[in-house]
Amino acid sequence: MNNEQIWLLTTKYLSKEATEEEIDQLMKLLEQDEEAAALFHKMNLMWNHPKKWSSLHPYDPEQDKRRLFARIRAAEEKSIPLAKHRPSMVSKYLFRGLAAAIVLIAVCTIVFFQQSSRDTSSPEVVWELQANPRGKRTIQTLADGTVVHLNANSRLKYAKTFSGDAREVFLEGEAYFDVVSNPEKPFIVHTPEIATRVLGTSFNVRAYSDEPEVKVSLLEGKVEISNSQSAAARKHFLSPDQQYIFNRKDTTININTNTDLEKAIAWKENRLIIDGESLEEAVKKLEIWYGVSIKIANPAIKDCQWIATFENEPIATVLKVLKYALDVSHEYQGDKIVLKGKGC
Repeated sequence: MNNEQIWLLTTKYLSKEATEEEIDQLMKLLEQDEEAAALFHKMNLMWNHPKKWSSLHPYDPEQDKRRLFARIRAAEEKSIPLAKHRPSMVSKYLFRGLAAAIVLIAVCTIVFFQQSSRDTSSPEVVWELQANPRGKRTIQTLADGTVVHLNANSRLKYAKTFSGDAREVFLEGEAYFDVVSNPEKPFIVHTPEIATRVLGTSFNVRAYSDEPEVKVSLLEGKVEISNSQSAAARKHFLSPDQQYIFNRKDTTININTNTDLEKAIAWKENRLIIDGESLEEAVKKLEIWYGVSIKIANPAIKDCQWIATFENEPIATVLKVLKYALDVSHEYQGDKIVLKGKGC
């Protein structure tokens, strides 16, 4: 495993600076190398919860910084390629900003390693990673029998076997959980902002990093949601048919009742629902669902509203329906679909 390459790719990914090609490259590395996957998730955990870890596990920042800057200088001298088609020149200021980001996550990672080496009282946890690219959905059965439907463009980290007092998993993207009941060992789903705690139930979590909201939809049972980012109440309890919505921008929380949750979980039954959304919003869904790249050529059609439901349909069928519904035609330009129309 090339640690420097993993560090650089992960840093760009966590800071949302990575290109699609670099994300694909990182995902391939994580799928092929268990050590790289373990390093990625430790860095990801430290990135999203640095204050918590730094307060619990004190360390010597100056000593760590000296080590890390030496690592960064070595990486700079090697000029490690990040992708096949990276720009020919990179600003030294951009690289220094990237280096600073590396320091931030790497210092936290060192803390994690130091703590892990000190804690020998419990067995080492072996982590598994399921990383779905755009266009791919999977079903995982965890060690306790819990079934997880993982949506496209989503990642799930889970223990190979659950030990300790809780069953904990880490999610980025969207997943539906059918949790096996175990009152003595709660099941906890972590996303960057919230933790959803259950004993045995069925619920959906949507937490894509590029979306403005995090949503938890409860179908059966009861869940407790804790939020580390909101100034409102830290804990909320959901009953069936309720939906928890956290707004990342203003950190507000809303609890919707009597919600039609079938729409929220239709994806796991391979049904794509476009419910009066703008074409611009619908395109984002199509890109994730089919793993394609779509461009809207005419801004006048971006706000056209579209209502449609597709079940196990190919992208060609979707484009035909779009043509009849909104009079929007398409053409292929390389691997990209370009939508054209006069307006609505």
